[in-house]
Amino acid sequence: MQTVPEAGWSGIKNGKLLALVAGHFDVFLTIDQNIRHQQNLTSLPFAILFVSVANNMIDSYFPLFDLMNETVQKLRPGEITVIP
Repeated sequence: MQTVPEAGWSGIKNGKLLALVAGHFDVFLTIDQNIRHQQNLTSLPFAILFVSVANNMIDSYFPLFDLMNETVQKLRPGEITVIP
């Protein structure tokens, strides 16, 4: 598991970011709901998990950790899922 900044990918636009993810990760977790409308997500070699949180602060994710973990374990390449 790694964040975009930890991977050194901060500032990279969504299209290129998705291409980078393709070679390195099985699941891409994001709060960017707009990416679904900006990028072609069909046939990706990884799953995408969209998470809706009030803000991108770690405290907002705590109530969802178990659900996120459970969901990630079930996702397969090309699947797209949204957690409330």
